Amino acid sequence: MATGQRATALTLRLPSPVVEHHDGRLDAAGVRLLVKRDDLIHPDMPGNKWRKLKYNLVEAADKSHDTLLTFGGAYSNHIRATASAWHHFGFNTIGVIRGEEHTPLNPTLAHAVSRGMRLTYLDRETYRAKHSYHGGGYARTTPRLAAFGADFAARHGIALDRVYLAKMMLGIFALIESRTFAPGTTIVAVVTG
Repeated sequence: MATGQRATALTLRLPSPVVEHHDGRLDAAGVRLLVKRDDLIHPDMPGNKWRKLKYNLVEAADKSHDTLLTFGGAYSNHIRATASAWHHFGFNTIGVIRGEEHTPLNPTLAHAVSRGMRLTYLDRETYRAKHSYHGGGYARTTPRLAAFGADFAARHGIALDRVYLAKMMLGIFALIESRTFAPGTTIVAVVTG
């Protein structure tokens, strides 16, 4: 199938619905609870997965690329969502999976393979050495990252979570300091919550 040509119709539920939840405990406290259901955007690419992938899909299609490659763990929803891109957009997909291959495949990897993703595996040590301001791995931190987060909060009044946002902002600032971006560049960093 040609790049950018859809294999199936992609119907997105945008904007995602906001649903009020009723509960006696809320009523007793005089509180309303509204939940924005980004998990309902699309069954294969819900919430932040769609938001992360859509720009890459558009860019890949515009440049006539035919293959998407991504990295993730064996239970990564991102691996699952990227594999689904083949089904909806006609891209070949390759998933570089952290850890050793295990069979039978877990539900996430079985879904990825069923959607046409080719899996390849990297041992954890090699995977950690790949690059991208990871702070030692998922949900880990370093003294440098902690200091950066504290400094950013003091300067800007925004507490950055150490799992994703502090790492992203540390990477952005490191790239700015190394003059990776040309003067006059505008960067928009999305704080996803």
